[in-house]
Amino acid sequence: MRIALSRRMQRQLERAPLDLREQLADAVKEFPQALGQPHRHAGLGIRKIHRRGVFELRLGRQCRVVFTQPEKDLVMLHLLGNHDDVQRFLDSL
Repeated sequence: MRIALSRRMQRQLERAPLDLREQLADAVKEFPQALGQPHRHAGLGIRKIHRRGVFELRLGRQCRVVFTQPEKDLVMLHLLGNHDDVQRFLDSL
């Protein structure tokens, strides 16, 4: 599975603390097995948040990652932020 980062996500990761980047890397490693298997991806905190195929991955209580899967073997990471950041992202769609 390929992982792509939006420009926004690249900037956010550059500023993110190392422990948060490590958490994200660990979660991304589990994407290939988890996507499409609801019981497995529920453990990662993945859920669909928009009818256009936008999902979120929760990294702890405060941090969320917004992503899409434009192709079967491609996951595009768009945003790293909190609940309010995710809501603003969804409002912009």
